[in-house]
Amino acid sequence: MKLLTTIVSTLILILPLQAKMASTVEISNIRKISLTENEITIIGDALFTSFMVTSKEKKNSNSTIMGKPAAQYTADGRSVKFTITPYSLKLSGNLTDEEQANWKKVRNEYTKFWQESTQLAKGLKKGDSVTISIQGDSVNFMQGSLTSVEGSGHLHPTP
Repeated sequence: MKLLTTIVSTLILILPLQAKMASTVEISNIRKISLTENEITIIGDALFTSFMVTSKEKKNSNSTIMGKPAAQYTADGRSVKFTITPYSLKLSGNLTDEEQANWKKVRNEYTKFWQESTQLAKGLKKGDSVTISIQGDSVNFMQGSLTSVEGSGHLHPTP
């Protein structure tokens, strides 16, 4: 039973972090940036890379998402609107003391990601570049071009 608890606790810590970083955005030219307590909005020229579940018949994919075949796709756009919010997870049910302690660690990591992101966002200006890890809850295209992405994520400085 102790082994099962350890495995579940580890998955609670690791899986959300990995899943939330499924998409990467490289913004090469920030056109506008705004920041509120729980939202960073960036409009800029960007390259968006993510994975998407594909049909079982697609044979040229060696990637999977939760055991299903997946393919990487890339989209670029000019003046794309990215709306980034803090990561949030909701757990229900009764948690053991160990699970509660692990959950607190996850929340602390998410809080740290957001604090680092807001600090970085405050220093960005028009023309700068930045990289975003984002779980795109809403990815929108119009006439074949990427127009907006909304989801939980955090910013990274571009080297």
